[in-house]
Amino acid sequence: MRADVDNKPPPQFAHLQNRTKKEQMMEERLHKIEQDNRLLLKKMTYIMSHNTIDNNNKQWKPKRSLNASRRRKEMDRINRDNQQILQRIQSAKAFYNHRDWDRHAKVHTDYLKNICDNPVLIKEDGTPVKAKRNPRRIQSAGPDGAAGSSSGGAGARRGARRGKKKAKSRKKTRGKAKVKGKRAATAGRSASAAPARRRRGGAKSNGVARRLDVDRGNDANHAANGDSGADQNVNSGNDGGDGAGDESANVFKKGARIGNVYKVVTLAESGGGSGDDGGIVVRAYDVENSVTETLTLSQSDLRELVNGDERLLKPDRREQLGNVIVSNLEDGTLSMSDGVNKAAQREEQERQRREQAERKKREEEEAEAERQRAEKQRQKEEAEAAERAAAENAAAEKAAKEKAEREEKERQEAKAKAERDARRAARKKVEDLISKNEFFPGPGRFTVSIGKARNLKQVEKKQDPYVRISIADKKQETKTHKDGGENPEWNEELVWELPMPPAENERAVFGVYDSDIGRDDFIAHVAVPMRELIKNGEKWYELTEDDDNKVAAGELLMSAKWTPTGEGDLVVEVVEARDIIDRDSGKQDPYVKMELDGVSKKTATHKDSHDHAVWKETLTWKLPALPHKDQVVLLSLYDDDFGKDDLIGSARVPLLDLLDDATPSWYAVATEDKTHAGDILLHAKFNIKSSQ
Repeated sequence: MRADVDNKPPPQFAHLQNRTKKEQMMEERLHKIEQDNRLLLKKMTYIMSHNTIDNNNKQWKPKRSLNASRRRKEMDRINRDNQQILQRIQSAKAFYNHRDWDRHAKVHTDYLKNICDNPVLIKEDGTPVKAKRNPRRIQSAGPDGAAGSSSGGAGARRGARRGKKKAKSRKKTRGKAKVKGKRAATAGRSASAAPARRRRGGAKSNGVARRLDVDRGNDANHAANGDSGADQNVNSGNDGGDGAGDESANVFKKGARIGNVYKVVTLAESGGGSGDDGGIVVRAYDVENSVTETLTLSQSDLRELVNGDERLLKPDRREQLGNVIVSNLEDGTLSMSDGVNKAAQREEQERQRREQAERKKREEEEAEAERQRAEKQRQKEEAEAAERAAAENAAAEKAAKEKAEREEKERQEAKAKAERDARRAARKKVEDLISKNEFFPGPGRFTVSIGKARNLKQVEKKQDPYVRISIADKKQETKTHKDGGENPEWNEELVWELPMPPAENERAVFGVYDSDIGRDDFIAHVAVPMRELIKNGEKWYELTEDDDNKVAAGELLMSAKWTPTGEGDLVVEVVEARDIIDRDSGKQDPYVKMELDGVSKKTATHKDSHDHAVWKETLTWKLPALPHKDQVVLLSLYDDDFGKDDLIGSARVPLLDLLDDATPSWYAVATEDKTHAGDILLHAKFNIKSSQ
């Protein structure tokens, strides 16, 4: 028996590669932070549930203030002053009286009503009538034609009563009593009218139509006295004086709606009093616009108006005549513009001149506006033509630019397609090689598993067999199985680091020896091609004593595998993320974490993001020369939060799928309940460092 030599490589310790101390310190720090957060949250929950905030804390009592009495006195003084001010305000008398306002409004309403009932009168020449210092008030005619002053009416009534008494006392006939009564009434009216004329001082009539005071209460007295309609025109003529006027007082007044306008129509004698040669002056006062229109009707006009009925032209039929004139004005048969009104003519001429001037000015303005519109239209057309030309040039430039971009895009797509096809071909080659258990160019690890042997040749009664393997001028031995005899077992793996995968005809030599003192005894051996050993898997191989493989000396159970160990750089660019769901009720701080073969890497945090984040960062892993088809990248999207970060979504992406795309591609992440949580744009490539 000889001593064993341990020629295996030194073991690799996990703590030297994973930095467990640093990770432990980080975990302890995070644990401390979480503990503090839990304590803080517990305190906040207690405060919110027990109402122990300052404004709700009943146990908290403020300290006694040193100037509390002074502040209390100051508040009492302020309250007293406020109460006194309020008492003075409430006890103050009102300055305005709404009853006075109502009374004034009623008085002004009466004034307006009187103005509408008794409008301003206009002469035929268009000048207004001026009121005299002591105007004579004349009683207006009643419905039955009775007229006269107030004193004259009273005298007439007294005369009528005396006439009746005389008629009764003298037992005269009824006709004589009436004659005397009429004479007495006439005498009374004359007597009452004389003082008025004397008071007026013999003023001459100036042809002005005087204001009438309507007194409907005299109608019954006139009817009782039996006055006839012949007395309606009393005092309607000249009042006396040096000459006769052209007009007399109003003998008729009535409101009517003429042409959708309410007007007050008055009639007055004109041109000779109540004779056959005199006419009628008709005035219509527009209440709304305060405008008076005048119309003079001659006797011939009146006859034509009444269709030759001479009875309506008598002085005692002025009311019936007035109604006929008003009805003709209302139905449009008679118009106020038919009369002679010089002022109206002058106003009409002035109005026509103004309209003509305004029309001329309007035509000039329209011509100027038309010229300006034509100029604007011309400028607009020129601008539109320039815009069309610019748009056509821009469209041509845009079309050329789009064509160039389209061609460039097509070239880029063709280039990307070629790269993608090349990647797919390489991937397919890799997959085919993997499926066929072929070998990749580059360094690797050749591992041989020695299981056991059976039916070994006995070189000694008790033998201690072991296996010696020779590969590429490098030899390794298994452990010795003490007293293994014919059926020893080893169950051991031996590893060779080779710069290239096994060649097609390269062989591995397996020799079985008996460990002994001094020189070891040879038992049997076998030479197997290394690729065949890898492809066949675990298999029994026949041992022979000589090189010609003629004498069988037992069987050996073994297998082998090849693992590439050449390094390459996997570079993944994390560009951006979109459509990120809101897990933090507002702004969130997302970052991307990727894990491959137990190695995790993450990007920086995008602060104050909502549903979109941009990183444009590169993550790098050291990998074998050719990635394996079963390698998977764990892609996760987190929200950086106080304490433990919130997982927004995750996905598992095959590494070969990640390397298949020549251009950046979107990869969807989902929550635990398979709900879409967002998309991440990635671009990956693999750089091989080792050469063939």
